[in-house]
Amino acid sequence: MTDSVIGIFHDSWVGIRELPTSFRNPLGLWMKAVWYKANPRSSAYMKALFAERYPGATFLDVGTGAISAATIAGTSKVVLLYPDSIGLGYFAIERVIARQASRAEVEVLNGRRRQFAFDRTSRWALRFRRFLEWSMVIECFAGVVLLLATLFLLLFDFVRGKT
Repeated sequence: MTDSVIGIFHDSWVGIRELPTSFRNPLGLWMKAVWYKANPRSSAYMKALFAERYPGATFLDVGTGAISAATIAGTSKVVLLYPDSIGLGYFAIERVIARQASRAEVEVLNGRRRQFAFDRTSRWALRFRRFLEWSMVIECFAGVVLLLATLFLLLFDFVRGKT
């Protein structure tokens, strides 16, 4: 039954890997930081991982072509192959799969070798995690807290005469 399984891979990090790290391009630095934190796997790695889990199944790289409705129509299982842990850059593909593969079972296999069902609960959890990854809210909050703690400790040392 592996002939009715399709693995869909998309590398949304292609242009970001080559971005120069310069303070003249803050958006480029931001994207490079997101890429570094995501630590995405290569197409060859994901293809080998997919072949290990589903021998003989079809591997489809959407970077080389679009997803056709005819390809998805006869499948019993669609496996989304995230090169990173949460599938940054996969939102548009997930919408297409939700529309075209309504009868197929949809799963996710990520670059960390984790596999899970792609249901409503996991979709919302992934959206939330993707927001946290892209916005770096936690990192920004931690930076502000550390800055305030440093100022407080510096002032405290100054008052005690230790500076």
